[in-house]
Amino acid sequence: MTLALVKDGGDAASQEEALDRVFFALSDPVRRQILRRLDEGPALVSELAAPFEMSLQAVSRHIQ
Repeated sequence: MTLALVKDGGDAASQEEALDRVFFALSDPVRRQILRRLDEGPALVSELAAPFEMSLQAVSRHIQ
């Protein structure tokens, strides 16, 4: 996924910005756990929210 974001970025500055967005998103442990779960296959937001003590709306924001 990261390579596609960087390759599509064009010049070096936009590639760096794309990488910054990726690393910022991955800096959150909840997002990393959500990504691990989605690596297993599609899931409903309610399924993604189950392991966390947060609202469906909060989980939805994480996956946007």
